Amino acid sequence: HDGDRTLFDLLETVRVYAQDHLRRSGDLEPARDRHLEHHLASMTETKQKATISYGAATVWDWATVQRWTSTKANLEAAIDWAIARGRHHDAGELIAAAGCVWREDLAVQATLDRIDAVAAQLPESSDLRERLWPVEVMLALAAGARERLLGAMDGLARSDNDAAREFALAHAANRCAMHDPVQSLRIADQAASLHSRSSDLEAAGFWDKNRADNLIFAGDFEQALDTLRPHLGRHLWAVIVGTIAVALLMNGQPAEALRVANDHPMSDSIWMSFGVIVGLCHLALGDTEVAQRELVAEARWAALGRMNRAPNSALVGLAALVNHQGDTAWAREIILGARSQREVVFNALARAIAEEIGVRDEFIEQQDPVYADYRDDDRRDFLVETLARLDAQ
Repeated sequence: HDGDRTLFDLLETVRVYAQDHLRRSGDLEPARDRHLEHHLASMTETKQKATISYGAATVWDWATVQRWTSTKANLEAAIDWAIARGRHHDAGELIAAAGCVWREDLAVQATLDRIDAVAAQLPESSDLRERLWPVEVMLALAAGARERLLGAMDGLARSDNDAAREFALAHAANRCAMHDPVQSLRIADQAASLHSRSSDLEAAGFWDKNRADNLIFAGDFEQALDTLRPHLGRHLWAVIVGTIAVALLMNGQPAEALRVANDHPMSDSIWMSFGVIVGLCHLALGDTEVAQRELVAEARWAALGRMNRAPNSALVGLAALVNHQGDTAWAREIILGARSQREVVFNALARAIAEEIGVRDEFIEQQDPVYADYRDDDRRDFLVETLARLDAQ
């Protein structure tokens, strides 16, 4: 059951049989057309009821994200059919509107390929092409595809639309946060100056999250918390909740950070490494056994290779654990093996842990740029080796 709906799983053998029967009867194409129309109508309804604008980006409440994620295969089938039928605009509308679904997706390359197929049929000046850029930025960052990401960012920056340029500037601020938090804040303020601030608190969340990231890098945890606390409990973005928890942890409030990290419905979001946050909170509270269980569990998930950059977050957690256990030399090896995180605020947390271990400057120097071309197979192998060494102790 999903709210007021009942969902059914369909056996693959039954699906193949039904599809073959429809094909032989000549009803397959009309059925797929109706399937596409249903999804277009459903997405239109979702946009009207659940979508909140964050400049060039959009966000849904978490219940809506979960509802659409549970039927993502149907949505993808509708998009693929639209492309096959030459209905590229309809396919693009579904992709652009469902950015929150792709954010929680592990197979980002498939959606990037669909964007390519749609974009090839759209004029460069198309409004829809502009609305696809924020989705492309998010997916390219997750995939570690630097050139693609910078191309989409360039498109946003050249736009006549202030909301699109805000989005580009906000990401540019995050890009330099590790090395120059003061400059990063200046760029974030420039982005905010383009924004006509809405009186709606929810509509300000994207920009508040961006500014809070940069405040955390600058070490101003209290101001970061003041910026984000009004969004707590609104259940819009897991990364907002995670950023609040990280700020509390770095501000010396691990018990409060643990409560925030656990007490919300978005802890299963793949975008934020909540297992690492929870483990580090327990570590700070002296619950070493619980901390190790949480951190190792997150590391084992990351070692499956299901999300780009996930091994780096897990390595940061394991470095803190090993350092807490007194093996500083091994902790240095682990933290220096980590690279840029998939969530900006985790870069700040990683930098702080590297400083505690005593290798802050070395850690920053060896960091990949946030927008670097990135494949983490070597990080995954290093993580597996680290887990094996822990198991052998």
